[in-house]
Amino acid sequence: MKKLVVVFCLFVAGMTANAQFYMGGSAGFNIKTTDYDNGSDSRTILNMTVYPELGFFLSDRFSVGAEVGFGIHSDSYYDESTVNLLFTPYARLSLFQAGKFEVLGKASLNTDSRKNYFYFGLHVDPILAYNLSDKIVLQATLNFLSFRSFYESNKDKDSTFGFGFGANANNLATLGDLKIGFIYKF
Repeated sequence: MKKLVVVFCLFVAGMTANAQFYMGGSAGFNIKTTDYDNGSDSRTILNMTVYPELGFFLSDRFSVGAEVGFGIHSDSYYDESTVNLLFTPYARLSLFQAGKFEVLGKASLNTDSRKNYFYFGLHVDPILAYNLSDKIVLQATLNFLSFRSFYESNKDKDSTFGFGFGANANNLATLGDLKIGFIYKF
């Protein structure tokens, strides 16, 4: 048993000895108001999210990490506000690099939990990155070109299993499916 523990510790030390840690994240804010009946009634939806991120490179092309998110969703129509807690472990692989630009593939396990809602899914998304310097990288997750497999439930009566693969450019002009963040390499 002691030999197994020593071998495991040496394996972990070897994997992380050359690893480069990074931290970063992204944030988003979206508010939408719709007027009905010639302005006599309206509905306002507010979404705010903060996604701090921590990870490390296992090699020049492969990294692992996690985002731990916090979000607020408010809907005036239902007169409710909810707090979202998000946890997203992921693995990323560099697919192509040209100068300071890089294209990565990201596979993540996404969760979302609020008052009467639960979501769990496997997401695969492309990432476009630009290396501002050796330490700072801007990255955009291109959610409009993705793979999704998920389960969601409103905890009261309905649940849904889903699967999707495709490209969606319907909201590209509004940047509704584009998330921009950064990482800082230690």
